[in-house]
Amino acid sequence: ALPPDPGYKLKVTRNGFIDWDSALITVSVGETLNFRIGLQADASSRRVTGKAGAAVDDNQLSGDTPIGEHQIDGLPLNQRKLDPLILQALTANGGAANGALSILGQGLSKEVLTDGLVTSNGYFTQQQPLSKAVSLGALEGVQVIYADPSAEIRDGMTGTINTATRGGTNSFHVTAYEYLRLPGLTAVGRFSLGNTLLHGRNQTGGSVSGPILADRLFFFTNLEILNDHFDGLNRITSPVIADPAGSTVVAANCKATAALCANAIKYIQSQMNVRVPLSQRSLNGLARLDYQFSGNNRINLEFNLANSLAPNGQQVANAASNGGLLGIVRNTRDDSRFVKVAWTTTPGASVFNELRVGLAQNHFFQPATYTTASTGYVAINLEGASIGNASTGSALYTEQSYQLFDNFTASGGPNTIEFGVDYSRSHYFVNQLANDGAYFYSSLTNFASDLGTTTGKNYAYYTQSFGLPRSDLPYKQIGIYGQNTLKLSRKLNVNFGLRWEKPSNPQPKVYNTSYYQTATIASPNLNLIPRVGLAYQLNEKTVIRGGFGYFFTPFYGQLLDALYLGSAQAQQSISINPTQTNSPAFPKVIGSTIPGGVGELIYSSAKLRNPHTQQASLVIERELPWGTTVTGSYINSRGYKLWTATDANLASATKTATYTIDDAAGNKVGAFPLPVITARNDNTY
Repeated sequence: ALPPDPGYKLKVTRNGFIDWDSALITVSVGETLNFRIGLQADASSRRVTGKAGAAVDDNQLSGDTPIGEHQIDGLPLNQRKLDPLILQALTANGGAANGALSILGQGLSKEVLTDGLVTSNGYFTQQQPLSKAVSLGALEGVQVIYADPSAEIRDGMTGTINTATRGGTNSFHVTAYEYLRLPGLTAVGRFSLGNTLLHGRNQTGGSVSGPILADRLFFFTNLEILNDHFDGLNRITSPVIADPAGSTVVAANCKATAALCANAIKYIQSQMNVRVPLSQRSLNGLARLDYQFSGNNRINLEFNLANSLAPNGQQVANAASNGGLLGIVRNTRDDSRFVKVAWTTTPGASVFNELRVGLAQNHFFQPATYTTASTGYVAINLEGASIGNASTGSALYTEQSYQLFDNFTASGGPNTIEFGVDYSRSHYFVNQLANDGAYFYSSLTNFASDLGTTTGKNYAYYTQSFGLPRSDLPYKQIGIYGQNTLKLSRKLNVNFGLRWEKPSNPQPKVYNTSYYQTATIASPNLNLIPRVGLAYQLNEKTVIRGGFGYFFTPFYGQLLDALYLGSAQAQQSISINPTQTNSPAFPKVIGSTIPGGVGELIYSSAKLRNPHTQQASLVIERELPWGTTVTGSYINSRGYKLWTATDANLASATKTATYTIDDAAGNKVGAFPLPVITARNDNTY
């Protein structure tokens, strides 16, 4: 296997035949090149220049979007992040600004690879936008795989992002770049009420590469620094609070006494359309060594660090429509590191093996917010708008991941056989406790009624957490796979593979003796993953591809953390209604004595499994003039064993409420009956 690069050439010589030289060849990430070489019999020393196949590739079996160096360097990408590049894939969509990307309708989460090493955070169910393992200035190419990957690729239910870093050559190269945002050229945002919220941004970087020992030892280094200043506009635009322009609180929405309404309006109005100065900084560096210590052996060593500081984990809109910006006094910190060692050997002309060992670490700290509001540090949510403290405590998430991959490939005749193993061991350390409490209100009237008193209980419900904030979660996963790519003819390639995965989930140290289900977290044993694909070259300009396979999603640390603490022994989260005994009066928090009957238990089914999709695809690719190809794709993806939550404590309904359906004139046109649940099976929870 060759590192992705645009500067390769191929030469074929044989006694009695004319030498054959290729033009310059570009090897993209994850690409298999096919050469059709016809040697001409001749005793002279002439040379023939050929090319690598046609513009359409009949060796490609997966559905993917390759992104090369020219796109990475040339496209105008906001903050030079990976997310906007991913949106070039056929099935990718979502908001690159906040990291809410999805592939095939599933939120992109864990499957981000850097030179074969998983470098994305495995704790969160959705990838955090602050995370940026490698700067774009250090990337040679990106491959967005959305369908039918090889058996080597694990998981894959939500797509796989495969990235490759740049390396050194026999020539020295020095690159420097600077990306600027000039305030004078910045447009006013649509929802910023005429304010210019974006200020100066400097993103400075550079790369140096070259030989240490000619033809033997090469190096590549990249360093990038981001310094960004901007303002946030804390807006409250909920129609149950504000007027259509979001400029004032509508007094008619409050039905409490005039004095109580005036007090609540003053409290909320002081938070509307407030500018908050914010900043963002990051440092990202990569160092890479490649050593060709013999003709058939190559060693690769990489080290990367990324430190980022941004408000609220970069999940901040410049104009926040539902509040939440007030009280941000410290930025979220996201620090990541990874080191990788790889040994590639070619012991025979048709045998290849790659061994990769890596260590990745991610440290994510979300500080608490502190407002100067009269209600203190409690969070207040009024119909989706944050009008109190934005968070109820700090949170620290640390992940350490050890990874080992070995892939063996052998070719013989029409067969290319590949098999291997990958093993990963992760450890999540979590320090989080929302102990300041949060009140939720359904109307301005109810909030006004509570704000003006010390005994008010007109909220919808109240939440708070108690207990030990720390937990540690070990998680292991092993995968074994094999596949064969069979070239049945010059036009037809067939691939069939099978993969087996075994996750090992952490087991709780303490559990609830009344509910035995809290003592274990199930780990499936039979995750069998078949994958089949074919490619048929209809003619020199048209290729038809098809495939079918199973694709799983891993157990995320966030889910394991909830189940690990679900027994409510080490940590307990409560949700209490105002009518329940010992419910707090606004804005008080509950002390050390927890009211009875308000605790929550979470446990998994004994048949907990990894969700998976069964995907089928059909792709037609056609070469057009002017160096253009057009691709039509049909992908069917159906999910199975998807995770769901059921409230097991609800008793069977004994009553029915019937709601009248009226037309626009107020006339009854129908009725809608709905069962009403009035009791719990266990009043302790």
